Amino acid sequence: MSGASSDTRLIREYLRVLLLNFYKFFSKDCVLNSDGRRLFNDIAREVAKHKPGLMKLVKNVRKNPTLENILKLAKEFLSDDEISELISLGVYGAVDTYRYISESN
Repeated sequence: MSGASSDTRLIREYLRVLLLNFYKFFSKDCVLNSDGRRLFNDIAREVAKHKPGLMKLVKNVRKNPTLENILKLAKEFLSDDEISELISLGVYGAVDTYRYISESN
């Protein structure tokens, strides 16, 4: 994870939204859908402003917008632990929202 400056705060927030809402922004093949691409365009615009050295990576993601490529960009702004947590929450939801049925009743 590089730099946690206030300049990149918006990029980090956009990435969190993208990963937390996996089913909204990705297809079943783990590729960005049209809503995901719109959000990614916002991310790309902010990266161009604040981290222009990463534009080659952004172009690669635009060309092939898979979850794997999104994660490569996310690793530039978020820690591995945060990415793992966001993906887990995005795919499985919060564990405490599930109710377990006991057969003992």
